[in-house]
Amino acid sequence: MHDSAKPPVRGKTSPYGFFVKMCYEEHKKKYPNENVQFTEISKKCAEKWRTMSDDEKREFFELAQKDAERYQAEVAAYGGEDALLSFH
Repeated sequence: MHDSAKPPVRGKTSPYGFFVKMCYEEHKKKYPNENVQFTEISKKCAEKWRTMSDDEKREFFELAQKDAERYQAEVAAYGGEDALLSFH
């Protein structure tokens, strides 16, 4: 059993997750003094995501693929999925 209450491996991020993060960061840069609910930004991001072409989404799928590789490497270094599942 591990001492830390924090999971040893951060989960994978989806292509859409990377896109929403980028949208949120862009909004914060563009409107630094505006206090907007994340749900508002999330709705706008979802609308944009639905209208984007596969080519426009490609960079986010590439980021997700790299993150999946990071995740697999961290899981392997931790001792595999079984060790991760027994964390709790």
